[in-house]
Amino acid sequence: MQSSSSVSRVTLAIAMLGMASCNDGTGPESIQLPSRAFLMVSDPLTGSGGLGGSRVATVAPSNVAYVSLIPGSVPGGVEADIVNRGTGASITTVLVDGGFDPTPIAATVGDTVVATISGPGTSPVQVANVVRANVVPTPVRTSPRPGARDVPLNSTVSIVFSQPMDLSTLDSTSVKLWKGNVLVPGTVRLGDSLGFRVQFVPSNPLAPRTGYRFEVSRGARDLFGVAVAATVQLSFTTGEGTVPPGDLFGMVYDFWGTSGSNVWAVGTDPSDTFALLARYDGKTWQPTTLQASQLFAVWGSSSSDVYAGGFDNQSQAFMAHFDGTAWLRMALPAALNSCPVQCMIRGLWGTSSSNIYAAIQGQVPPGGPRILHYDGVSWSGVITGVAAVDTLIFNGFVRVWGSSASDVFVVGSRGWVLHFDGASWTAQQIADGYPLGSLWGSGPNNVFAASRANTIYHYDGSAWSSSPVLTASASTNFWSMTGTSATHVLVGDANSGNILQWNGTTWAWADSLPDDGVIGLWARTPTDIWAGGASGGIFHLTQ
Repeated sequence: MQSSSSVSRVTLAIAMLGMASCNDGTGPESIQLPSRAFLMVSDPLTGSGGLGGSRVATVAPSNVAYVSLIPGSVPGGVEADIVNRGTGASITTVLVDGGFDPTPIAATVGDTVVATISGPGTSPVQVANVVRANVVPTPVRTSPRPGARDVPLNSTVSIVFSQPMDLSTLDSTSVKLWKGNVLVPGTVRLGDSLGFRVQFVPSNPLAPRTGYRFEVSRGARDLFGVAVAATVQLSFTTGEGTVPPGDLFGMVYDFWGTSGSNVWAVGTDPSDTFALLARYDGKTWQPTTLQASQLFAVWGSSSSDVYAGGFDNQSQAFMAHFDGTAWLRMALPAALNSCPVQCMIRGLWGTSSSNIYAAIQGQVPPGGPRILHYDGVSWSGVITGVAAVDTLIFNGFVRVWGSSASDVFVVGSRGWVLHFDGASWTAQQIADGYPLGSLWGSGPNNVFAASRANTIYHYDGSAWSSSPVLTASASTNFWSMTGTSATHVLVGDANSGNILQWNGTTWAWADSLPDDGVIGLWARTPTDIWAGGASGGIFHLTQ
C-alpha cells in the first residue's frame, strides 16, 4: 500500500505584513482571513484585454468573474449554488474543507453574485458580493497549510489568489522563500492556466526539520495591475522525507483496467497544473501527460480501446482515446468547444467500443448536450425524452453506469437521476436536492447512488427508495462507488477516508485510507481494489 501526504482541514491563517502588527518584534501577527464566511469575487475577465502572451497561460472566457470562499468558512457545507442575481447565470461547485477555489460564472461589473451553501443537518448559508473593478487580490488557500509540520522535502509551495495574477510581476523580487535569513533559490511560475495559483519550485530539496517562510510581496500584481494589499507570508516546517515516488498525482479521480497488470488512473499532477494519467503494469505506475487541465474519468472496452475525459486549458470539454499505442484527442460536438464558462467530461461508461456514454458537467451553451454517446465513429449529444433537463439540472451530471445498452443511469446535480431504457430518457429527483456524486450497480434490479452529502439510495428495478438506505454522519461526503457483485458494493468517503461495504444485507465499515479522503475507487475483484486519495496517494487494497 502506498502512502500519501495528509489532507489539510484547517481554516486559512496567513500573516499579512503591514496589515497585522508585530507583537514581539520578531515578525507579523497571524490573522484569520476572514473571521466569517465572505464571498470573494474577482474582476470580470473580458477575454479581449490582452490576457494572453507572457502575462498568463491562456485567454479567459468573455465576461466571466471568479468566485471563491476560504476553507473553513462554512464547516459542514457540501455544495454551493452560485447565481448571478441580475442575469440568472448559475453554476454549482462542491466545497472542500468548508470552502472552494475560484469558480467561474458569467458576470460584469455591477452584478450581484449570491452563493447558497448547503449541507446535511445544517441550515443553508447564503453569502453575496457585488462584481467590482480593481479588486485587491486576496489569498484563498495555501499549500502547505499555514503552520504545517512534516512538510515533504521535495514540496512545491503555492498560494491560490482570488484574482488571476500577472506572471510578469512574479519574480525573485516579489516571490521569495526564506530559510532563516537566507534566500532559497528556485523558480516562480503560475500553477494553472489562468494564473490564480502562484507557485515556487525550490531548485534543491528543502532541509529536513527546518522552518521556512514563503512571501509574496506588494510587487506582485494581478492582471489588472492591482497589487496585493500587503506582503503575504506563509510559514511551515519540513519533516525528514520526500513525497514517495508512487505519489504521482495531486488528486486521483478514477481508475479502470483489464487485469492486475493493466490498470489506468486519471487525475491531476501534484502541483495541480496539468492533467495526468498513469498505467500500472503490475509492478510500477508509468505516468503520461495529455494536453488537458484535469482528467476525471477513464473507461475502456479492452486494453487497446481506452477513453479518458476532463477539460482542457481553455476550460472546454476534453476527450482522448488510447488505441494500444498512443493517446489522441477526440473531436466532440461543437457546442462543447464554446462553453461560456467551463464544461467537462465527468463520467464514462459503455458496453462496447461502439456504445459509450459520457456525463457532462458545467455551463453548456443553450441546447447543448448534457450527455454524450459514442457509436464507434463519433460523439454526439443525447437529451431525447428529457425536455426539462436544461432548466432542472443546470449544472449537469457526474457519473454514468448501466447493466446493458437498454438500462443506463446517469446522476448529478441537485439529486437528479436520468434513465435510458433503450428508447428514451426519463428524469427523477432523489436525494433531497443534494448532488449525487457516485453510482454503481450489480444488475438492473440492484443499483446504488450516493449523495455528496451523507446518504445512499437504492433502485430495485422498478423504483428508487423513497428514503435513504443509509444515512451516515453529517460530515460524510460520498464521492466514489464501485463493486464486483450484489454482495460486494463499496463506497468511499472523501472526508474521512473510510470505505463502506454493502454485503447484501447491511452497510458496514470495510477499510480506510491513512490520513486521506477517498476520491477514486475501482474494484476489479474483491481482492484487487484501487483507491485514489484526495492528497494524491494511490492505495492498493487486497482484502
